[in-house]
Amino acid sequence: MGSNDEQSDIDRLYEFGERLNEAKDKST
Repeated sequence: MGSNDEQSDIDRLYEFGERLNEAKDKST
């Protein structure tokens, strides 16, 4: 159960990072 929650957290973090990079690319 815990490892499943961890995986979804990592997925969310990864998605968040990708969006952050996109925003950076647009601002520059």
